[in-house]
Amino acid sequence: MISLFLSLRAASAWQSTVNKNRLPRYARNAGNCRTACKDEKMKISENHFNQCNQRFRQIRKMKNIFKLLQSISLLFILLNFTSCLIVKEADEIIRKEKESTTAKYEIVPRATVKMSDKIVRSMRGDMIASLPEGWFFIEPSGGVSSEIFAIATNPDYTVSAVFSHLRKTNEMSETVKKEGLIGLARIVFNKRNAKSSSGINLVDNYQILNFTRQQFGFFTFTNPQNNTFGSSTVFVSGINEFYEFSLVTMNFTNNEQPTRIEFDKIFNSILATLKY
Repeated sequence: MISLFLSLRAASAWQSTVNKNRLPRYARNAGNCRTACKDEKMKISENHFNQCNQRFRQIRKMKNIFKLLQSISLLFILLNFTSCLIVKEADEIIRKEKESTTAKYEIVPRATVKMSDKIVRSMRGDMIASLPEGWFFIEPSGGVSSEIFAIATNPDYTVSAVFSHLRKTNEMSETVKKEGLIGLARIVFNKRNAKSSSGINLVDNYQILNFTRQQFGFFTFTNPQNNTFGSSTVFVSGINEFYEFSLVTMNFTNNEQPTRIEFDKIFNSILATLKY
């Protein structure tokens, strides 16, 4: 940009010089300077003719330099404009490639519903979370998976929070090593789908949620058979234990289920308090 500015200033200076030293419009060159003077009935000397010739050469030289500076300035502008387009297009391609190959979302954890002082804690003490105000724990029944260590529900019995300590297998460990939390989320969904006899549907793709110093695998699902839906996260604790937190709706009462917006507020609020 500095060189462009200097070029334009120089071109402007040369143009001003040309304008100041321009001959009368009836004397276009040294040859017709003599004719012009005769037409004006002026007595012309050889010295005057030489001066006209010298001035004409100077002006022609300055005009050529001015045109050269103009061409250089125009070329500089075109090169800079083209390079900007190339860089912008390359950035756009890279951005689109990243968006199409990754599913990561940066989230600032913040509870938007009022939370209570009731704490969910794992048996090993490597994860904790808070429950919304008014929620309470319920004892898991005999048919519940042994991996579940805590279940809580709202007073209307329309939403429940389920916390599970996943039993590690060689297949699960290898999958997490190769695919990370996306692979762990896929294993958890497939296990849930098998238990429901393929009755649940995955909504969108598996995703990665990035919190401050924490990362979760995430997916949402629906169950058309009983008209319920839910969201699940999986994570690996600091001592390399695998966990799942799920929030699901329930419909065994006549109470109205929460809307998706209300549901997401509860889910995000619990997740905001979850630490591992």
